[in-house]
This record gives sequence, structure tokens and C-alpha cells, in this order.
Amino acid sequence: MKPSLAQFYLDRADESRLAAADALLANVQKKHSDAEATWRAMADLATLRETGASST
Repeated sequence: MKPSLAQFYLDRADESRLAAADALLANVQKKHSDAEATWRAMADLATLRETGASST
């Protein structure tokens, strides 16, 4: 089965979360936390597209 784009985005979000947890500097933690939020938003949109929920 072909991996979904949403899963790819969620994997990147998890990587960003781990990077934020490992970061020592506050600005680097924020950068990774912001990236995580963006990846998760992209995963939500991809899930909507994959399920056809966004079609009218």
C-alpha cells in the first residue's frame, strides 16, 4: 500500500517535536515547535483531501 502524504507530514511533525525537546536554546525550540504545528496542519489538510471531505 502506498504511504499517505498525511503520514509523511505526521512523521515530519514527530521529528520536529523531538528536535524541539533536544534543543538547548529557546529560539531553536520555538523554531521546531512552530515547524511541528505547521506539519500537523498540513497533515490535517492532506487527510481532508485523501478522504474527499473537502470536495463540494
